[in-house]
Amino acid sequence: MTIPATRPLGPTVADWSDFRQVMVISWAARWRAVRKQRAMLAALIAVPTAYTAYIVATLVFGTSWGLAVGGWAAFMLFVIVAIVGEVLCHTVWRLLDRRRIVLLSSTRGAVLDVQFNEDVVTFSNHGRLPRDTSAAVLRAEVARWVGALPHRVEVKAQNTQVAELYTKQFPELTAGEPDALGRIPLTVTV
Repeated sequence: MTIPATRPLGPTVADWSDFRQVMVISWAARWRAVRKQRAMLAALIAVPTAYTAYIVATLVFGTSWGLAVGGWAAFMLFVIVAIVGEVLCHTVWRLLDRRRIVLLSSTRGAVLDVQFNEDVVTFSNHGRLPRDTSAAVLRAEVARWVGALPHRVEVKAQNTQVAELYTKQFPELTAGEPDALGRIPLTVTV
């Protein structure tokens, strides 16, 4: 399936001039995901704590301060550069992908990607800035647009949480059983 020539009326199709805004929203979404998932938050706290304990242990057993602190600083710098690099590369990929449309809400505070693979449409990379309330409107506008496409469209949510979000917002959608990749098909009940 090729990307349709028509676009939803309300949202803006993101391009390279929106790179910074899309990246800022991606950061906000990632931070929200880390805060909501206790395992990720625990890892975020545990890794630097464990490495600090390692430095203290090596200092107790005779390693120099410079080597211990330099190793800790190098490790933290590596982690920061890796995270920043991942967000930058992922944002570039999103804007370059020919099978994807990146849509910004009218307030430019929420983003939603619509991916087209054969006759399957997948919504991905939901994100919004803190205190932005336009995400629900963006999803509704995109749902109306996708529903009006002349092609047979099968919508799949990335996971159970996203499927629940869509079925709550759009009661006419029914979630099915997950596929091999964990995506949940959503069908319209009339």
